[in-house]
Amino acid sequence: EERIQLKKRGTDDPEAYEVYLRGRYYWNSFTEEGFAKALVCYNRAIALDTEYAQAYTGIADYYNLLGVYAVLPFADTSAAAIDAALTAIKLDDNLAEAYSALGFATLTHDFDWQTAERYLRRATELNPNYATGRLWYCYFLGMAGRFDEALAQVRRALELDPLTPLVHHALAWTYFHARRYEESIAAVRKLAINEPQYGMGHIFMCVVLLHTGAHEEAIEAGQKAVALLGRTPYTLFWLASACAAAGQEERARALLSEIEELSAVRYVSPYLLAMVYRNLDDREQALAQLERALEIRDGRLAWLGVDPQFDSLRSEPRFTEILRKTNNPAPARAVTA
Repeated sequence: EERIQLKKRGTDDPEAYEVYLRGRYYWNSFTEEGFAKALVCYNRAIALDTEYAQAYTGIADYYNLLGVYAVLPFADTSAAAIDAALTAIKLDDNLAEAYSALGFATLTHDFDWQTAERYLRRATELNPNYATGRLWYCYFLGMAGRFDEALAQVRRALELDPLTPLVHHALAWTYFHARRYEESIAAVRKLAINEPQYGMGHIFMCVVLLHTGAHEEAIEAGQKAVALLGRTPYTLFWLASACAAAGQEERARALLSEIEELSAVRYVSPYLLAMVYRNLDDREQALAQLERALEIRDGRLAWLGVDPQFDSLRSEPRFTEILRKTNNPAPARAVTA
């Protein structure tokens, strides 16, 4: 009976299972420090049991989030996530965790929407109660402009896992891209109240408020995120965008200069740089940075078809060409300003 239970955990080694769970705990902190600790745990679990497939799925999710939070280029993180997920599938081809991570990584690495969705669907078939798999699928559906389906996925994830901040974050994020701003603000305010130390919640509070004209509050939220997560390019992008939207051009450009200095030692996403320039109303620089994002295969471009922050550029032929080259299906679904 004990062996049967261990089999469900994916390993016969109780220590490997425990250290894997600890890795998932650290991963759910959604901080760079937490991600680093999670990777150590996953590698330790594999050292204890080289055939522990779930530990490889942890590594795949680790790399996927490094790309989402622009810690490293998507071209690198997605490739590493694909490798780890495929290793997990070779060890156990019935793991929902592996297919969901593989689906998201396939999209952000190859912009192969059909294959990505096939993997994400497979994950929900294998384990309908895997909340993180629902989230990866929610993001995919939102990127494609299929918002009703995306909301159905994230609401199911909330039923399965109501305490994880990322699930509430995904709900607010989906409402935002669906242009349901009041609902997005309500969801992110609830998240900020319940999880005041969750830095990503304040980042999203910043973006939705700057987009709806609450500039001072957006700047305040951006500053809270910087205080919680540190002065990284990722946090500074959002604060700079809020300052730009508020008409504080000098401050926004000072933050851009700080980001440029950090670029000597840290990755700087051209997609997020384009976001700042768009809020500075510099159309040429915004388009140039989006084109640079295409050159380096920045997986964040998967959001371009639905991102409200770029609505003013949708009539530009250069913008349309980027969507075409990333196979983006969202324009056909009438995403409008």
